[in-house]
Amino acid sequence: MLEMVERQVSRIVNLPKLKEANFSSEIEVRPGSPFYVCVLEKEDGEKIILKMGTPGRVKKEVEGYGLVPEIFPKPKILSVSNWGIEYEFFEGEELFDLVRGDRQEAFQTYQDYVDRTMALWTGNMRKAGEEKTVYDHRRLTEKTLKKIGKSLESGKVGFAGDQPMVINGREYPSLKDTFGLAVSLVGEPEEIVLDTGDANGSNILIAQDGRWVLIDFEKAGWYDPAYIIARQIGQWALTVNDPNDVSCSYSLRGNKNVIEYSADVPNLVSLMETEAMVLGSYLTSVGDNSWKQRAACYQLVFLSRMAVLSSSRFYSLLRQKDLSKVVMAKAVEGFYQLID
Repeated sequence: MLEMVERQVSRIVNLPKLKEANFSSEIEVRPGSPFYVCVLEKEDGEKIILKMGTPGRVKKEVEGYGLVPEIFPKPKILSVSNWGIEYEFFEGEELFDLVRGDRQEAFQTYQDYVDRTMALWTGNMRKAGEEKTVYDHRRLTEKTLKKIGKSLESGKVGFAGDQPMVINGREYPSLKDTFGLAVSLVGEPEEIVLDTGDANGSNILIAQDGRWVLIDFEKAGWYDPAYIIARQIGQWALTVNDPNDVSCSYSLRGNKNVIEYSADVPNLVSLMETEAMVLGSYLTSVGDNSWKQRAACYQLVFLSRMAVLSSSRFYSLLRQKDLSKVVMAKAVEGFYQLID
């Protein structure tokens, strides 16, 4: 394996002979894989992260890295070639791994992420007599939009359709209505902000001293802030419940076609697997893998996770941290009005 790594690395960057090369255990080295990543140690002891992939994948990763605002911590890019990216080494645990241990620290990380998102959002609010900030999508030229490669359609990434849901045999409000509540809780500033688009627990590294960085920027682009917040709360929902303390079933109904999928879910791991199957069926049925449909799917994930939590237990954790004025807490409280 080390010989193969050295041959691949020699095509990318000019490094001294490697002393150590460890591939991520979660990424297979095979044709079609988005990336494979290794930690490399040079002869002088310096460690780097080498992320290797096809030229197209590398290009998207680098462009996405540039789109993510500096307010979000991210590792420094040391060098780039057609086949790989050299990042500075950051020693930390994936958030999903940390969740199994210190859940409070995981919550603080997500709170910080939401706070930074809100800082971008409120900083882009329209105020009389003031110029727009650099994050205003309407200041972007058509040439820049094409370079980013994102279709903004009408200028706003929204939630499409009225999709009533049934969770545990109980009907819940439509995605459209739920999204409307999320927006009402935090006001109506600019519609979209730049974000990584994939800040899940495996793409956030946390150091022992509490510092954290985002990794994986291939999906970076313009997103609706309410969608970002809802997704982060959904991620946090996985951290406040005992992995063996969940049991639920799902069915999803569309306007024209009835999509029925039910399953007993004994734990949180099965919950995530079941969600993936339900969302896959939904996307197949609507025949549209656009960002609008993806956003709607994440709202379903959010509601399904929140529906299996103990409201009193979760909200008590928020109150212990005195987060009543934090947007995350306000959003959670509002969504509970829908699902309780």
